[in-house]
Order: sequence, then structure tokens, then C-alpha cells
Amino acid sequence: MDLKIRLSLENVPVQAPLNDLSLDEQLPYWLNLYNIAMIEKLLSGLPIVPCNVLVLLMGAI
Repeated sequence: MDLKIRLSLENVPVQAPLNDLSLDEQLPYWLNLYNIAMIEKLLSGLPIVPCNVLVLLMGAI
């Protein structure tokens, strides 16, 4: 999976220190970082299947 989103989120404190943000401004940051980490974890356990195989599998259903 492309890690650009997570890496971008991880660099936010370098650009704008979190201590300078209110709790209401920090909450979306932490939720987004958590969500992308969970998505990466879920996708890391899924097999990668070529599209043509998916089409064949869908036709068999």
C-alpha cells in the first residue's frame, strides 16, 4: 500500500507543532493517523489478486 498519506500525516508535527494546536484541532489529526494505520494493517493481510482473476471469480458467483 502507498504510505504517502501516513508519512504526510506523520510530518504534520514538523510543520505545525501539535502543542500549538487546540485539542479540537488535534483530534482530526490523531483520528486520521489512527485510521490510516488501521487501513494499512488490514490491507497488509489481504492477498493481492490481479483484476482478470477477480473478473473470473465474479463470473463464477
